[in-house]
Amino acid sequence: MRAEDILSVTKPEVLFHSDFNDAKRKYHDLAKHWHPDRPNGDSKVFAHISALYDKALNLIEKGLWDGKAIVTLNLKSGVGYEVSYIARKDFELGQCYIGTNHVTYRIGKDHLDLICNVTSAFKAYTFKSDKIRKEVTRYLPMEAKTYTLDSGEVLLAVPKPQEMLRLRDVLNHFSGSLDVRHVAWILNTLFNLTCYLSHTKLVHNDISLDTYFIDPKQHSGALLGGWWYTCPLGSQIKKLPKRTFDLLPWRVRTDKKAVAAIDLELVRAVGREMLPASADAAVSSWLKDVNLKATAVETYRSWGDMLKKVYGPRNFIALKVSSKDIYNT
Repeated sequence: MRAEDILSVTKPEVLFHSDFNDAKRKYHDLAKHWHPDRPNGDSKVFAHISALYDKALNLIEKGLWDGKAIVTLNLKSGVGYEVSYIARKDFELGQCYIGTNHVTYRIGKDHLDLICNVTSAFKAYTFKSDKIRKEVTRYLPMEAKTYTLDSGEVLLAVPKPQEMLRLRDVLNHFSGSLDVRHVAWILNTLFNLTCYLSHTKLVHNDISLDTYFIDPKQHSGALLGGWWYTCPLGSQIKKLPKRTFDLLPWRVRTDKKAVAAIDLELVRAVGREMLPASADAAVSSWLKDVNLKATAVETYRSWGDMLKKVYGPRNFIALKVSSKDIYNT
């Protein structure tokens, strides 16, 4: 690497590996070239490398490495619990470890009152038939497990199909927007899910780019995160993430009651966040509209009718992106 390349690096994950020994080996290799005592050394570059190395060791030790790594966390029972991950993301309650076949949320001990919302929501799942169960469970976190750490934090481990990618990571990969045809099928899956949530009388309260994962090849998705804010329809809302609060209808801000319109507005917001500037005016207008009286089924139908009017019958357009492209696996 050239001096300017090294000086442009701001994250140690770019320069080093997540293993202590590998990081140390890489540091010594770089030091042999850039140490100011070497013939072609550079004190400024060497100081930058050393600072990144120190930060790398700190991140590895604390399990905060953002990239392919394994962190061992101590459970309250005294057993070590290994979390293998390909990306680590911060969120308002702690950290999110995205693995090949799981998403594990590490929730800080100051937010443990929200864990009961997760277990209550999972117990509320009901299915009228095996056919509905097979269809809907694709969109839900199934067989999730919780573990208490000796630090008082809680892990929520959610199984994830290997092909599932966090929606925000997909959007970032495509420089902040997606073709309207991809926005269309992603919102189809989300509105389909809101119909089920409405059926079970649940309000999720945190449908977002960070909590929703998609399978680009199968045109499907799963709402794996955010369940810690879920509450029964009509119940009193106690806590919300800032994004949801900012999008609340005025009536909800006043009476603080959970209504289906919250989730429907969150889905529309996801659509607006993905939409390119070149999108058809009819699509932009529909996503900006708010109909507090419309049910989830009516909203889903209205979305489909508008798309058909603007673009005609549905066509399967492949979204060409994979875990390798996004997480460098």
